[in-house]
Amino acid sequence: MRRGQTEMIGLVFIVVALLLGLLVYVKFSVIVKNPAGDLVDRARDVQQTSSFLVALKETTVPNCGGAPMERLARACIENDRSFCITGRPCDMLQELFENLVKVTLVKQGIKFNLSLEGTEVMVVSTDVNGDLDCVSADRSVDISSAPVGEVVLSGGSGKGYIRLSMCR
Repeated sequence: MRRGQTEMIGLVFIVVALLLGLLVYVKFSVIVKNPAGDLVDRARDVQQTSSFLVALKETTVPNCGGAPMERLARACIENDRSFCITGRPCDMLQELFENLVKVTLVKQGIKFNLSLEGTEVMVVSTDVNGDLDCVSADRSVDISSAPVGEVVLSGGSGKGYIRLSMCR
């Protein structure tokens, strides 16, 4: 081969290598999310989860003479039917959870799982088809980066937890 042809082949190899390098750079720069934005979103979600749980814990139950929701949750865990004579504590708590998430989380379009650990009281968001959006922290596809918050219920024989998971 002549010297000119060898230089042209070398130039083609250099151009191809540069194009491949540029393709790899573009691919990874587009895929990688902005970590600062993710951190801000995560901080907002954690704050929202915490605020919701604190407000929920302090909510009063109108059907039980204005007793705090925390006492109703404790009565549900301990199956104490003497706490409030207007109904079964777990049924009342389920209704209270459903009403509260309807005017807060559902209205904001947040996917969630709200439950009272150790009981059947649970409210989970659903999509437009009625399918569950966010079943549990262990099974949800999108929950790996979402905050999970708990509040500990005071009093009673054992610990009780109200758990809220927000999913993306």
